[in-house]
Amino acid sequence: MPGRPGAGSARHPAAPSPLQAAHTPAQFSVGLHDGVTPLSTVFAAYNHYAGPKDISAWPFNGHEGGGSQPAQEMLGIARKALS
Repeated sequence: MPGRPGAGSARHPAAPSPLQAAHTPAQFSVGLHDGVTPLSTVFAAYNHYAGPKDISAWPFNGHEGGGSQPAQEMLGIARKALS
C-alpha cells in the first residue's frame, strides 16, 4: 500500500527486520498508559524478536514503564548472561 511505512511494494519489498535475526536475551517493558510510544509498536517488536525474550507490562504506568524495576531486571539478565 503506497504511503505506508515499511509496507514495501512489488519492486521494493520490505527489508527483513534486524529483530528477526537477534539472538541476544532481551527484556521488553511497556507502560499500558504510555502516551508517547504506541503499545502496538512495543508488542510488535516483542513478537518479531527472534532471541530469548521476556516482557513486563505495567498496567498503571506511562512512558516511564516500571521506573527503575526494568533496569534491575536487565542487570540480572546481564549478570546471568556473563556468568
